[in-house]
Amino acid sequence: MTEPSERGIPVEKHLEATLELLVPSRLLRSDDKDESLDEDDSQHAAAEAFRQLSCIVTGRTQALSDAVVARIVYTCGAYSNPADAWVDVDAYRQAQVLLALLVDQMGARFIQQLAYRFGERILDTWIRPHFVRLHPAVNATSGRATLPGFRQMPTDFYDHQPWKTLAPECVRVLSWLLTICTELESDYTTCEQDVLDAMTAIAGKTITAAAATAARDAMLHRALPLILTVTDDYSAEWKLRGLHLLTTVIKHADVLRMRRTGLTEVVYEAIRGCVAYRGHEPAELALMEASLAAITVTQATLARTAVNEQQADERLEAALRDGPLTALRFDGNRRTAVIAACHASVPALQCLGLPSTKLLAPLVACITDWLPSAPSGVGMTSLDVHLAVLDLLDALVGSSQPRIPQYHGALLAALAGGWLRLNDADTGASDVLADKTKLRRRLRDTAQLLGRACVHCPHAAADRQALAALSNANTRFDDLLGSLTPPTPDIPALRTP
Repeated sequence: MTEPSERGIPVEKHLEATLELLVPSRLLRSDDKDESLDEDDSQHAAAEAFRQLSCIVTGRTQALSDAVVARIVYTCGAYSNPADAWVDVDAYRQAQVLLALLVDQMGARFIQQLAYRFGERILDTWIRPHFVRLHPAVNATSGRATLPGFRQMPTDFYDHQPWKTLAPECVRVLSWLLTICTELESDYTTCEQDVLDAMTAIAGKTITAAAATAARDAMLHRALPLILTVTDDYSAEWKLRGLHLLTTVIKHADVLRMRRTGLTEVVYEAIRGCVAYRGHEPAELALMEASLAAITVTQATLARTAVNEQQADERLEAALRDGPLTALRFDGNRRTAVIAACHASVPALQCLGLPSTKLLAPLVACITDWLPSAPSGVGMTSLDVHLAVLDLLDALVGSSQPRIPQYHGALLAALAGGWLRLNDADTGASDVLADKTKLRRRLRDTAQLLGRACVHCPHAAADRQALAALSNANTRFDDLLGSLTPPTPDIPALRTP
């Protein structure tokens, strides 16, 4: 390959021309046949462009300006995930090679040092300008909450913006930068002092653990208006990507700063809008699970204090009612919706502690509707649904012991109904037998957990005696009944719900 300097072309000019070949919108464009490439050619062109960049950068990094190096880092970040439409495996690997070469040529020991040095420039030059309309609840300059009450924008408010059309890679780069910046503190605090001194000389400014933490907090705070804009979009796919970014901010942001600037409430309301987003597509079901996880982290990290712990629990309960409970009640005929609702509810219930009767009663009603039905079809197609419902019941029993005894009879009847239907189902092939054995074991384990939780309740004892009498007439309940007999307590202190 002929060197650019030998052809009379300045190195940075040649770099800029090569970087233009890697703009994702150019690779994705298909309406202009004269300028566009087919999919195979475009992917090959991207990998070849990265190889050219590696050849140009070798031995010349110290002579490049910060603006050019930052552009290279931004381009590598745009190709940091092979799942994106403009990225193939070869281009992804070549981008990682170029980034490693850049780090090695600059003498940086950690790739995170690049984000420390160029993160703000990348955010201000190539990401923020593509967000024409920012989230109205946050001041783009100060990063403080601007509205006393949160309000979502019309569904087409964010349409026809560059971050969705002309520069689809900017959200990926933002995610990549945040991932790197959140590792700054752990990386620098484990460094020896001589390493920190060397990196200080490279970066041109002092790098300490405190400075790394400050850089991370500044990046998170400045990126929050952009992340809220993505989260507030009407598309489930964009909401899901925004939620993942928002969860990263919540886990690593300065809690006191978030509260002082009023952003805690804005973050909560943004996630709440995602919780109530209903649908049946994979991205929409994944959004429900991700939003419950995000709101759980929000209440546990940002909002839960001795002063407002009750408010945090009430908000988490409201999210459970608006999301999973609504899906269980109105989408109960869809297997995927039931599974997603159960999986989303389990960690939220574990974080919540003791749920109120307003939440507990409808959840028990949904569980008792599902358990008595028998798995059927090829390969026990509803086995995963029953296992997910049993996971939900286990979490509910574990978090609601003072109140669960009043529902003991209904839950025990549902478990017994599921046990009976399972035994009545056709034997089927060997894989079906294995699935039936797995579900039978889970029913026994859940029944045993329920018996331990209700050991002091007189109503539970009467329910077990009724099932024992039924078992005398039908031996199919024998195995289940054995798991329902808890040890007699030394002091039979009754616990009222």
